[in-house]
Amino acid sequence: MKDAQERDHKRAGDKTRKSALTRRRIMINASKLMVERGSTSFLMSEVSDLCFMSKGALYYYFEDREDLIQAIFDEAIADLVDAIDNAVSRSETADKALRAVCSEYASRVSAGSPLALALMNELICDRKRSSNDENVSLKHIVDVVADLLEKGKDEGVVRRDVDAQLAAISVCGGFAFAAVEAYDGNGSTDVFTSSLLRLIVDGIGPQQD
Repeated sequence: MKDAQERDHKRAGDKTRKSALTRRRIMINASKLMVERGSTSFLMSEVSDLCFMSKGALYYYFEDREDLIQAIFDEAIADLVDAIDNAVSRSETADKALRAVCSEYASRVSAGSPLALALMNELICDRKRSSNDENVSLKHIVDVVADLLEKGKDEGVVRRDVDAQLAAISVCGGFAFAAVEAYDGNGSTDVFTSSLLRLIVDGIGPQQD
């Protein structure tokens, strides 16, 4: 009896792993179409062809195209959140952490990438269409940047009178647009990051005598 239960448990585990791998394969192929076209304008039949599976089987894993797109968006933003958290944890100062955060953005966001499309969807599309997980993740990024800006005040790299939360919202929103427009994936992320940070810290006003 115990052996039979173990076999059933193993089969259930194997089925779950296989299902997860298939779901992952679908998302990868759909993401490729999005990157090639710089948009979400793909057909489910195109994805099923790339995955060598029937369209009906595809709908077993995703109820419709919007569900698939949202899953890709959620994953892209979740990966960014993890990368930012790891970068911050490895940084000794707020200044280095801010640079690391910008570097992660620059290395991951290029025109047409799933992350770029996800950020654009959040920034300029109807927010009601965004998943709660996506909104929570983006708020987490803003909170991380706001915390770094507060610490930056103690390090003397951020003015004491700066509203850290408002500045973080501006930084994250501005970075998303700037990265999509300016970074083509072929340049140096270090140069891009330094230039963007200089603009953020120094502002755009004339230099004071």
